Amino acid sequence: MDCSETQYYLNGDCHPCLQCGPGQELSEDCGYGSGWSASCIPCSVKTYKEGRGYHNCKFCQSCKRINRHQKSLCTSKSNAICGECLPGFYSKTRMDGLQELECMPCGPSSTTEQQCSRKSQKSLAQDSEKEKPLQNRSLLYESVVWPTVIFQNFLHLMNDILSLKGCLAPQSTSQSDMECAASPVNVVTLNLEQQSQDSGNYKSRTAPTMMY
Repeated sequence: MDCSETQYYLNGDCHPCLQCGPGQELSEDCGYGSGWSASCIPCSVKTYKEGRGYHNCKFCQSCKRINRHQKSLCTSKSNAICGECLPGFYSKTRMDGLQELECMPCGPSSTTEQQCSRKSQKSLAQDSEKEKPLQNRSLLYESVVWPTVIFQNFLHLMNDILSLKGCLAPQSTSQSDMECAASPVNVVTLNLEQQSQDSGNYKSRTAPTMMY
């Protein structure tokens, strides 16, 4: 008597092979009349079986072998789950639009691949973050420090002008009044020149140096 691929022969009859549940497999092959003594045993290390049936446990997927991140480990009842390609690798697109499971190393011919350009994009983003403090320092100087210097110079100028007005009396022609009037004018002129020079020096000292 010929038994099918899912039957074993015993006592003159064909009997269906034993079906094992998830995480188990038959201790020996069953079918075509053999396997009457088979029993269910746990899957061996690095193998798994998800459903119930006659089939044997399958080998676990190795994410490292296909150059991918590992999201979950392989168990006796489920396969390992792999994530995106490792840095420096990319997955090719097949003719049917699906992605290849194995990731390939990035190279000169793969510079247009988005996965291969992520590293350069990240580097550009980091450079942009480094430039922000320097830009902020420049804005602080232009909006706060420099107007303060100009205002201080203005106060000095007004003080000198007020001194000049107090010194000169209407229709005064005395020698002492004329000397008094000449003195503040000279002071105003000297102060303006000195303040202009100091302001330039202050700006050169306090302006942030933009390094690239």
